[in-house]
Amino acid sequence: MLESGADLLTPIDFGFGKCRLCLAAPRGRSVTAELGRSLRVATKFPRLTTQWFLRRGVPVDLVHLAGSVELAAVSGLTDAIVDLVESGRTLEENGLAVVDELLQVSARLVVNRAAYRLKVEELLRCWRSWDDPHPRSGEPRRARPGALPARRESILAADRVGRWPPSSPTCGSAGTSRSAS
Repeated sequence: MLESGADLLTPIDFGFGKCRLCLAAPRGRSVTAELGRSLRVATKFPRLTTQWFLRRGVPVDLVHLAGSVELAAVSGLTDAIVDLVESGRTLEENGLAVVDELLQVSARLVVNRAAYRLKVEELLRCWRSWDDPHPRSGEPRRARPGALPARRESILAADRVGRWPPSSPTCGSAGTSRSAS
């Protein structure tokens, strides 16, 4: 979601699908721009990557790739990559190591502003049904007790006392959807 720049709200962080957007490079290789030469970085996330390097004043040439971005650094096409990392196993298998973390990522409920305001009852029904048993298995829909954060509870509490919508509908700027695209 951050990559797209879309003006959407993320009222709930589901607490699963956690990973990190990381800068990674071949083990033992320096990731610094040399005088007169920009750092070459492959990524699926050019907007976030550009912003991150600009904030640090590092000149960068981006190579926008889809698929196995790791191969760009392994083959020598680029100096480094920026990609989603969950466990780091794929990086390790390709001889890469995390150099820095750009941001934390997790699965989030994404809602456009108009739907958030106009479809309140439908959204509340959806959030309430999270506690209902699954129709086939009879198991609670939650993976574990407390799977949804306190934010959901505050939304439901605000509705019960007639203060819907809550004053701060977003979870903050540090998070995004799983895909970040």
